[in-house]
Amino acid sequence: MSAPSEHEGQSRSQPTGSNAGDWLNTVVTIAGIVALYFIVPVGRHNPMPLAVATTLAIALAIVLAVLISRRIIRILDGRGDDGIRGPLILLASVIMAFSMGYYLLARSDPGQIAGLETRLDALYFTLTTLATIGYGDIHPAGQAARAICCVQVVFNAIFLAGLVRATLYQVKAVRAARRQP
Repeated sequence: MSAPSEHEGQSRSQPTGSNAGDWLNTVVTIAGIVALYFIVPVGRHNPMPLAVATTLAIALAIVLAVLISRRIIRILDGRGDDGIRGPLILLASVIMAFSMGYYLLARSDPGQIAGLETRLDALYFTLTTLATIGYGDIHPAGQAARAICCVQVVFNAIFLAGLVRATLYQVKAVRAARRQP
């Protein structure tokens, strides 16, 4: 007869392995995503054509939408087992993907996004768009940039809001499971 596993008897919706090592792994993963964003050599000498940059940005949004949809389904099915760590990594991925899309767009056609010249500018623009702050110092000036901004706003409203809602659902389920004897 084998010894019971450490997770035996836990609710399927209860996160497992919530320890400092898991959180360190999450922080390192997010730091890696951010570092990749800043060091991947794209658009330096030969910027890609506008149509390619726009298509790439929208394709990244579609891939992330699929990943987030799958994550939401897993959570709602009671199979989300990493608490808030998975959604944090997805959020970092979304931010970096849109930032890269804006950066590539600005490199392919500098008139598309007024004021966007560096990767940090692109990250800043993505975060102000995500937070719906919109200071106005960097703004979409061309049609392709406006299209990608529209995609980001709709993406944020549907997928990120859905991810937050599903994560809160999971947290509520975990708390309810802990209260039961």
